[in-house]
Amino acid sequence: MKILILVLVPVLMVGCASAINKKSAVIHARSAQTEIANGNWDSARRHWAKAVVNAELGKMKPQARAVFNYEYGRSLGVTCFYSESEQYLKKAYDLDKAINGPIYMSVLELARLNYDQGKYEKAN
Repeated sequence: MKILILVLVPVLMVGCASAINKKSAVIHARSAQTEIANGNWDSARRHWAKAVVNAELGKMKPQARAVFNYEYGRSLGVTCFYSESEQYLKKAYDLDKAINGPIYMSVLELARLNYDQGKYEKAN
C-alpha cells in the first residue's frame, strides 16, 4: 500500500501542476497586458517572463507559447535587453512557423529591434 501511495502521489501532483502552470501563465499574461496599458514595461517584462516559464511547464499549445514568447521578447526589447529580446522573438517565430501561424509579427519586431540598435543591414 505504501508503494502504491509513493507512486501515485507524484503522478497526481504532476497532473495538477500542469493545470496550475497553465492558469498561472494566463494570470501573468493578463497582468503583463495591464502593466503595458499603464506604461510599466519593466513590470510587464517580469510578468511575461513568468508567463513564458509557466506556459512551458504547463505544456500549453504552441500558439499560446508563441504569443507569450513574442510578447516577452517585445517587452525585453523595450526595456533594452536586446540579445534576450532577439532570442525570444526568434523562439516565437520558430513556434509560429512550425504550426503555420503568422510569422510576420515576429519578423517585424526583429527588424525593429535591429533598427533601434543601429544594425540597419540586419533590419532589412
